[in-house]
Amino acid sequence: MSNSCRSNFMPPFFLAIISLLRSVTNRLTVLLIFLLLGLAFSAPSYAIGPQEVKRKQIEARKKAEKAARIKENRSVETQRQAKNKTIIESKRKKEHTFSQKSVTSNNEKISENSKKQTSNTVKSRNAPPAPLREAQGRSHTIIEKRGEKGQYTTHYSDGTWKQYRGSGKDHGIYPRPNVKETTTNKTADGRVFVDRGRVRQVRPDEIPRERK
Repeated sequence: MSNSCRSNFMPPFFLAIISLLRSVTNRLTVLLIFLLLGLAFSAPSYAIGPQEVKRKQIEARKKAEKAARIKENRSVETQRQAKNKTIIESKRKKEHTFSQKSVTSNNEKISENSKKQTSNTVKSRNAPPAPLREAQGRSHTIIEKRGEKGQYTTHYSDGTWKQYRGSGKDHGIYPRPNVKETTTNKTADGRVFVDRGRVRQVRPDEIPRERK
């Protein structure tokens, strides 16, 4: 039997369902065709074309440039740290040298002061002793060492003094024993002062005699 004959024997309800199925089938077929065409045209995107190669080359170049910058920055930082370390070491050496020079200078000053003190001590031994307070300005004699080889100093009421030195080094042309004595002088404005003193030959009456 033909389709027309069959349709005559089918109820209208079944005919409507068959017509709907045919319409849906045709639409699905069209959609499937479009889908296949889309896949066909999009297939080259899965392959690496010239643009993709160029894009990857650009990305690789950017990565290489970034790595080079990082390496350069590290190199600059390393150089900076080395320079700072050199500067710090140089400062430490200078401070150490300055400290050593300061210590040496201090030692030299201490040695010089020690020499001056020794010299002053030697001078103080040759200098006459101060007048006695209990003398109250009157003339008096202080015996430092008895005998002809000894030493004594006589202070006078006018502030002058005389020192007998029986032993020790000669003073220029005057051998020991000799005498160093001071005198008073007057300035142009009338002020009186005691001079620094001078050395002379001792007189016989100035030589002390030991008692027997």
